[in-house]
Amino acid sequence: MAAATLGGSAVVATPAQAEVPFGTGPTAVPLGVQDGDWPAHFRTRVLLDQVRADAGLAPLGWAPDTDRVAGDWAWEIARRGVLQHNQALRWRVEGYRLYAENVGYGGDADQIMRAFLDSRGHRQNILNPAVDTVGVGAVRSADGRLWIVEVFKDTV
Repeated sequence: MAAATLGGSAVVATPAQAEVPFGTGPTAVPLGVQDGDWPAHFRTRVLLDQVRADAGLAPLGWAPDTDRVAGDWAWEIARRGVLQHNQALRWRVEGYRLYAENVGYGGDADQIMRAFLDSRGHRQNILNPAVDTVGVGAVRSADGRLWIVEVFKDTV
């Protein structure tokens, strides 16, 4: 499979963005989306913690809102087949001082993580010492692509 593809530069902090509606994820499985990929979800979490540990940083915690937001957005971009950041992120994430998002697709979680780490902005999100929580969405589309969304936040 070709190299992983990443969505533009990483979104960091709280820019003014217009809310855009999107689907509700697994409850409304769209045509062309095969399934949520739980092994890739958990592999991504393991890789994030390994990379952070190698840099002397604490592992990232979990919060239901970040996982839900990441999962819903992964479903939506896989359904659309278009890689883009969630323009409504700041309204979807709860209780944050800072948030960031990485989006990408490729063959597997390891390939996508390598691409994130090779991108300065995405790597900064992963290794930001201020973030303490991550949500992960991983969806496999019918064409075999794995879509990964990582939503980071610094909780209040």
